[in-house]
Amino acid sequence: YRAPELVVQAYNEAGDLYATRGMIIYKMKKGEKTFRKVAHVPTGFSIFWLRNFSLIRMFTLRPECMEVIIKKNGEITALSAGKMWHLTPGQDEFEPTLELAHYGKGDQGIFENGIINTNDSTIFFGEYFRNEKRGPVRIFGSKDYGRTWEVKYTFPAGMIRHIHAIHKDPYDNKLWVCAGDIDGEPRIGWSDDEFKTINFIGQGSQEWRVTQLLFTQKY
Repeated sequence: YRAPELVVQAYNEAGDLYATRGMIIYKMKKGEKTFRKVAHVPTGFSIFWLRNFSLIRMFTLRPECMEVIIKKNGEITALSAGKMWHLTPGQDEFEPTLELAHYGKGDQGIFENGIINTNDSTIFFGEYFRNEKRGPVRIFGSKDYGRTWEVKYTFPAGMIRHIHAIHKDPYDNKLWVCAGDIDGEPRIGWSDDEFKTINFIGQGSQEWRVTQLLFTQKY
């Protein structure tokens, strides 16, 4: 009876499916038909603690309360309540690793396609917030699966509003970024040096306002 509120988050190479409901992560192993609780992601001492309750999630229209990246060995990195959290298998509690500068009051922090693990140690995410004053927007990266973070690239003030998506091309390993939002802000670009530089293939109109990319085999 709880299935309608589950939000799919990850699907690993072993065929296991991960989903969240509120602040809880569940896992359904390949071949099974039941989700089992994996972890309870914290919110810290903040008002976002109320997202533990389904009634609050329903009235605030926030069924998806977190973004989750899960490593092959079960290591978890999650965005919750404006912080990045990390859990090592065998530990009982998540540890906060980064506090986002923009979160709450309409600021989502990271868009649903705006965080990605490119291998079993590296994660990138882009900032997603209202940015009404059009300040700088950053891409963050971690080389130790979310234990520590650093700014990898900064879009100058006025260039974009926020980042919609970061994707990895599975055929040539380029990292792609999609940004928005209005007038001349939308743009799509790629990087082959982990965002030291970005090469834009298009920008400056709504034709380049994209939230997801799909890749096909190159010949």
